[in-house]
Amino acid sequence: MDTKRKLEHDSSRAMTTGNSVKRHKGLRSPEPDTFSSSSGTSSERALKRTAKIQSRLEKLRKLTRKLLSHPEQVQAVHGSGQDVIVALAELGKAFSPTKSTPESLYYSQSPRNRLHLRSLQLHAQKALPPLPPVLDKQLQTAMFTHEGINNPTTVSLPERNYERMELLGDAYIEIIATRLVWDTFPRLPAGRLSQIRELLVKNETLAEYATLYGLDQKLLVPPDIRNQTKTWTKVKGDVFEAYVAAIILSNRENGVQLVEDWLTQLWIPKLEQIEKEKPVLRYKEELAKLIMDKGIKLSYVDEKKSASHPGGLQTFFIGVYLTGWGHKNKCLGSGTGLSKVIAGNEAARKALENPMTHRAAAAKQAFQAAKLEGEAAAAAPVHLGPALYHYLKPIETMRSRIARVCRSSYRSFSTSPGRSRAQLAYQTWPAQNDSTTIDERRNPIVFMHGLFGSKQNNRSISKALGNHLKTRIYALDLRNHGDSPHLPEHDYTTMADDVEEFIHNLKLAKPILIGHSMGAKTAMTVALRSPELISSLISVDNAPVSAKLGSQFSKYVKGMQEIEGANITKQSEADRILQQYEESLPIRQFLLTNLMRSKVDNTLKFRVPVQLLGESLDELAGFPFNASDNVKFEGPSLFIRGTKSRYVQKKSFPVIAHFFPNYKLVDVDAGHWVISENPEGFKNG
Repeated sequence: MDTKRKLEHDSSRAMTTGNSVKRHKGLRSPEPDTFSSSSGTSSERALKRTAKIQSRLEKLRKLTRKLLSHPEQVQAVHGSGQDVIVALAELGKAFSPTKSTPESLYYSQSPRNRLHLRSLQLHAQKALPPLPPVLDKQLQTAMFTHEGINNPTTVSLPERNYERMELLGDAYIEIIATRLVWDTFPRLPAGRLSQIRELLVKNETLAEYATLYGLDQKLLVPPDIRNQTKTWTKVKGDVFEAYVAAIILSNRENGVQLVEDWLTQLWIPKLEQIEKEKPVLRYKEELAKLIMDKGIKLSYVDEKKSASHPGGLQTFFIGVYLTGWGHKNKCLGSGTGLSKVIAGNEAARKALENPMTHRAAAAKQAFQAAKLEGEAAAAAPVHLGPALYHYLKPIETMRSRIARVCRSSYRSFSTSPGRSRAQLAYQTWPAQNDSTTIDERRNPIVFMHGLFGSKQNNRSISKALGNHLKTRIYALDLRNHGDSPHLPEHDYTTMADDVEEFIHNLKLAKPILIGHSMGAKTAMTVALRSPELISSLISVDNAPVSAKLGSQFSKYVKGMQEIEGANITKQSEADRILQQYEESLPIRQFLLTNLMRSKVDNTLKFRVPVQLLGESLDELAGFPFNASDNVKFEGPSLFIRGTKSRYVQKKSFPVIAHFFPNYKLVDVDAGHWVISENPEGFKNG
């Protein structure tokens, strides 16, 4: 009886409050036949009322889930989007039939949306995500113990220090970062994804996290290591990797999930910053395409000293200056940024808004139109043969005799007065005193090495080709390599400038360009910018795409920097340091060919500017032209790729065909270092 009175009371109360319910925004008043009908018993009306509420709650649950699936739309529409998202997340947990954790809610979203959801949650919390616990006490000790410390603790595990653990942690970090970057940037090419991943997993980033979490304060290391800046940074990064491994090893069931969730939260601020910076990364290339031409110079210079900030950050001030098209060292734009790359691209962005830039572009177009009208018909192109020797067969040219310009076998050339090009060092084969007869019908060959290489790397193959083909081979030292000058800019546009100037100054008539790796992209840039300058192109294990450079190159830079900081005097000591970064003896020997002895203190230093080349890795991973650009080299183009290398993949074939429609692909049984690994295969390619 009491239950029946309560139900009738609830029903009466619902009728009297109908108007107030009707006024509530977003809810309609109950239909008369639901709550106010006189037909049916009170129990039936209560059941209908309960069903109605359940229906509304189900609609609210679905709406909550739908809003959580597109958090960026909520943030864009609502002024307090972050707070709303956090509240919706809590509501979503309340609707869950089982007790949900923030992690389970997070993983119920799509990859891109869960990144945004976690971002909003972290913004609200304003704190680092908590460290997942390490459940094994033995691992807790080992992960903070340097291999130089004798750990007397008797343990049943092989881990007495973090040496083995950091290897495992490094692997998991790499996989998790790859998946996160893949999900976050679905439209970026592989090369750019690799660059972004490197920002997340590089040793400096991990060392920074180790410091923020105070892991470095718990480290047991030999006393002198903390005073060696580069070594200490590497140790901190290694310990962070060991901590990741310890989480997984101590929690076999859920450790990987805990690590993925934790690292995802940790990396979100960096990924969001990258998304904000994405538009600025192409401005330098756009500016160069708009106004650059032979004899035109764009210079990016420090306009004032960088400003230092707490935490080791710096602000750089870069200006872009034009010489040419009626201007001499004229500022087109200035920019600031936390790195020289960002500041330089900001300067280029402002230059693109400068009316002076567009007047220069108009002058370039007028010049090129006049040039095309005055050009004679081009010489007949080379016919591509089935092998490299056939490909390099004799071609009749209108050039001057090479003997008149090749007075010595090794020298540097000088640029014309007022020109800002590198004075490239080079070596020729056959040499001046060689009795080999030069066949004047054959085009000369210009040979370009890869990153960290020099003309000496191509000495044997150049000599063999020169003697066999009876033509002159010019092996270059590209800027910042070998005996060529060190200059602050290192990208394909400036390297192409240097090579074009070299060809003009030595009066080489339609040479054949051969380049490996970095040299290959330089040769391709010359071919696309100045197709009338060369006869044909041979690219060795590289393609005209922005692609993965390979994480090993950043490791080489770290190893070389550590060698320079150690002030060593013996090459064996340098090799011992480099072993931490590269296992292959031939590759270590190749890198160490850059060592030279300082005349000041007798220590070994690298002849290449290691820091500058390290800062240029992003530039070298790219390519100055996009597949949408209407530029082509119609001459014969041979692409030789190593079958064990990943630098020329099938997906790049359409891009190669777009830029070089008269191309042929030849596979050689080798890795990336095709010429040194299989010289016979290269010659017979």
